[in-house]
Amino acid sequence: MSPLAGLLLLGTLASGPCNTTTGGGGITGTIPCGSGPVTFTASYTVVGSVQSIKVTVTGSGIASPIEQNIDIKTLQATFNVPSGDDRLFHVEVKTDAATYTQNYTVCVPQNQPVSVAMSISVQNRDPVITGMSPATGTLVSLSQVVTVSASDPDDDALSYEWSTTYGSISGSGSSVTLNVPYCGQGSSCSTATVSVTVRDGRGGSASASRTYNVL
Repeated sequence: MSPLAGLLLLGTLASGPCNTTTGGGGITGTIPCGSGPVTFTASYTVVGSVQSIKVTVTGSGIASPIEQNIDIKTLQATFNVPSGDDRLFHVEVKTDAATYTQNYTVCVPQNQPVSVAMSISVQNRDPVITGMSPATGTLVSLSQVVTVSASDPDDDALSYEWSTTYGSISGSGSSVTLNVPYCGQGSSCSTATVSVTVRDGRGGSASASRTYNVL
């Protein structure tokens, strides 16, 4: 069979913590020969931000694997693939959290292009609270600044919801002020449990709380 210019077309990236590989060496799908262009879709559900997409083609008559890195912004590339009925398309998607692979056996007929569409759904990851201060048991008289430290593995903008079981909360964002009535007894007369929920705007959240002794 004569060489064929194979067209690889990557579709739109849709809008999801450990290093894992899915797909492995198994065959995800088989694309038989037909009378027209060959088309198939490689669908992925991934965790993390997509870092790279690469397609490797092997098969009889292909001395060295054909490797094509796909621009994750343009999501398309064109390269030559020799015709044959046993072409193995190894599609690899790498994110900052994992590596995902799929394998397709593709029959590439003479004088026909191969079109591959990528469908990638990214799973959202919850925010992570790394600290909240001051510590539980801190003595509070009249007011106390309370701060939470949080980050989001997907770099989503975070919002903060605060509440207290005693007194009131003033301010907003990652640092607020707990305001409590004056006790004046020289010892703790009540406790105030301050709670915060951090949200990423895409359904992910994380919560923390601290309990303070009111003087």
